[in-house]
Formats: sequence, C-alpha cells, structure tokens
Amino acid sequence: MVKLFARSCLLLILLLPGCEKQEFTEPAPFELEFSATGTPVMEGRLGFGDITMHPEKIEIEGIRSAGDDVFFERDLKAGALTLGQHPVLHFDLPQGIYNRLTINLSFEPDEEKEEEFEEELGDLLEDLQGGVLSPIAEAALGELILDYREGEPGFLYSGTYKHGQEEFELLLVINNPFVLNLTATNTSGSREIVLEKGKDNRAALYFDIEKWFSIVPAQLVEKSPKGTANGKTYVLIHKKLNPGLFNMLYNRIEQFTTLVVNE
Repeated sequence: MVKLFARSCLLLILLLPGCEKQEFTEPAPFELEFSATGTPVMEGRLGFGDITMHPEKIEIEGIRSAGDDVFFERDLKAGALTLGQHPVLHFDLPQGIYNRLTINLSFEPDEEKEEEFEEELGDLLEDLQGGVLSPIAEAALGELILDYREGEPGFLYSGTYKHGQEEFELLLVINNPFVLNLTATNTSGSREIVLEKGKDNRAALYFDIEKWFSIVPAQLVEKSPKGTANGKTYVLIHKKLNPGLFNMLYNRIEQFTTLVVNE
C-alpha cells in the first residue's frame, strides 16, 4: 500500500502542468551492484571462488510511463569487474516510473588471442587418448590454462571442486562475443520500476551459480581433461575442450542471472 501510494504521488508530480519537462529529466542516482551464490553447489562439491568480467560496454534502456524513453551507454574497457572486490557502477538516470528497464553487458574479447589459444589447445588434444592426457600433456595444458586466465578472457568463473581425495580448480570461460541481457524487476517480481531523485536507487545483479550447475552431472565434471601447474590441478570448461558441458552452462547463465531494483 505504501509503495502504491508513493508511485501514485510521483506520477501526480510528474504530470503537474508547467513542470513536466523538468521533472522528466531530473537525474536520479542509480547504483548497480554485482553478487553471486557464495555457498557451495553441486551437493557441496563446488565452492565459489570468483567471477571476473571484462565487458566492452554497458547499455541501459528504459521505457517510462511518462516522458521520453531512456537510452544510456558507457564504455567499460578500462578495467575488470571482479565480484570478490564488490564492484558497484554509478549512474544518473532520469527519474520516473519505468514500465521496462533493461541492462545489457556486451563482451567483445580479443578474437586473435582466442584463435591462438584454440590452436594450441587443439594441438594438445591430439594427445588425448580415452579421455586421459599423458603427464607431459597435462603439464602443458595446465600452463596453457594459466596463461589463458592471465590473458583476461571476457567472462571467467572460478571455483574449487572437492570430492573425496580429489581437488581441483574449476574454470568456466566464455571468450567469444556475447551480450548478457537482463530485464529488471522490483521486489514483487513486477517490471514496474520507480526511480526517484533524492533517494537511493539500487539494482542488484545476481549470478545464481547454484542453478547454473544444478543440472550438471558430477561425473561429467570429474571426467573432464585435467591440467597441472605449480602443484595444482585445473579443469577448464571451454567450448572447444568440453563442448557438451560448456553449452549446458552457457545456456543457463543469462536464464539464471537476475536484476532486482530497490530490494
């Protein structure tokens, strides 16, 4: 009831004669926060490490019940968004009642670097026999994975997988052009979003890792090719290394990533 009253009051103010144009363009502070499932998933086997992203740009599009539609774009090439550092992006958006508010994160990784990695990976996989690499090939794959991670791929999820005596670092990498397209909802699940000048307007972008991996068989992860380096073991989920597992997760990332405004 209180929220409904507040929305009605804001709409009334915006429609008052003589102040319509000014009120529609008044900036409302808007913060975008990033978070993810922190508890272990896959029946406790996979613990969260971090998510690091290198998006090219962010686009914010809004359709308001009154006033012009909103389109905002910002270049994000300058630095990484690492969830472990609790990143927050700050914007000023026109206040108003939004019937639809979408945020698009666009990724345009270095295609030349990716081609070089895939060529080296292909050479290594020629030594794959019965799903198992030789010790020399495992070491080479481990070094290749570390170099790949340091090369700032577009989207990188990392976690520690433990089962019995087995332990390895699991890396999920998306390094091809893609757009993470999210439509905002309020706490009631409705797409109607109210942004007001003079108030804190916060959006929470949440990666639901538990749901990403909920359909992934543990056996599929454990039987993936492993690389070793610096005394550690690595499993890389990549479109060329284990395409079935990669596609299974890739199709769920956008589906189970949410954007909620003013929780």
